[in-house]
Amino acid sequence: MPPMKLSDVILRPFVQLSTWDGVSFGQLANGFGFITTTSQSVREGFFRHADDLGDDAWIEHVQKTIGMKTSSDSEHEFFPLNLPPGSYFPRMARPHHHHPGDFPTNYSQAFNTERAAAIVQIVSLTDWLSRCLVVVESDPRNMQVFGNEFRNILILASTEFEAQAKGVLRANYYTSSRNDGRWTTADFVKLEPALRLADYIIDFPRFPQLPMQRPFEGWTTDQPTSSLGWYDAYNQVKHDRERHFEKASLSNALAAVSGVVVICLAQFGISILRESRILGEMFNIKVRPWWCSGDTHGADGIGGQAINYPFST
Repeated sequence: MPPMKLSDVILRPFVQLSTWDGVSFGQLANGFGFITTTSQSVREGFFRHADDLGDDAWIEHVQKTIGMKTSSDSEHEFFPLNLPPGSYFPRMARPHHHHPGDFPTNYSQAFNTERAAAIVQIVSLTDWLSRCLVVVESDPRNMQVFGNEFRNILILASTEFEAQAKGVLRANYYTSSRNDGRWTTADFVKLEPALRLADYIIDFPRFPQLPMQRPFEGWTTDQPTSSLGWYDAYNQVKHDRERHFEKASLSNALAAVSGVVVICLAQFGISILRESRILGEMFNIKVRPWWCSGDTHGADGIGGQAINYPFST
């Protein structure tokens, strides 16, 4: 997979979270840059600014320059680190503080069993979809073709998405917003800004005629079910096949499978595609999120301290 260019990523503004420790900062130079933090971070293995400042003076220097815009190699923009050095959000892949321009990476072995099970499910869905595309030509004119096989793929992929969404929320000790404890899309949609699901765009090297997929584009909190088209189709087909069978289309099945791939990439990183031949041949990440230094992970390698994502922030 070739290196990403800035044009291959989607930028979002930085949002400070309640997990910031008040003293750790990230610094960027010209988009893809480096990290500078307080002396606490130096003990964690990070390097500091070249200026020879004492600890107190350095903290004051950083605080004064928060919000400075990048304009040259010598001027930098600072961000509070939402995740202090040595910490990470469970089941959320992000780049490391040192390499904010990298592809999101997994920082914990705590969920290796879940990761392995997720790969099994994606491989199964991919194989199923590939066999259907031997029968139905992957031509844009066929995207609304519908039938039982596409219905089955749509239902299985959507329920797998639900399982993955619940897993991420539980890992961060989030509980359902309903009094009866039942999970709904009103809960699942809270994952979108945390994982930046809408920023991923997928294409298909084996089937280049298939349209690129951005399965979470337009997913909103005010209409958490109907704004996620393929998931809304799944609900309609599942509950009333006779009236909504046309929703069991190649288009919706493809989007649902892509949605499962995206939510797994957002949890476990690009390695799930690189470690599987069938997945690497089927899916290519055309566009993905870009994380500024303030949103990166701070664990050095595998390990570190888990901090729950503040979904209420």
